[in-house]
Amino acid sequence: MTTSTATWDIPKEVKIPVQWGHIAGKLWGHENEQPILALHGWQDNAGTWDTLAPFLYKKRPILAIDFPGHGFSSWFPTGANH
Repeated sequence: MTTSTATWDIPKEVKIPVQWGHIAGKLWGHENEQPILALHGWQDNAGTWDTLAPFLYKKRPILAIDFPGHGFSSWFPTGANH
């Protein structure tokens, strides 16, 4: 038995430029539609949405981001307030 994964089930890795570097994220669905912003919890990252987002993006794209200093996002510069 083989299972196949639709190409849309594999998220697109995104980098959003910011003043101190970039915010990393994962996008499920079409990039030309306004997505639902999916946020992770304390000491977590965008990967927390890997199992749930494939069930949700069929009606609306899902963009899960890594907060600064989490996952693949840039850290705030030393001394910066956040």
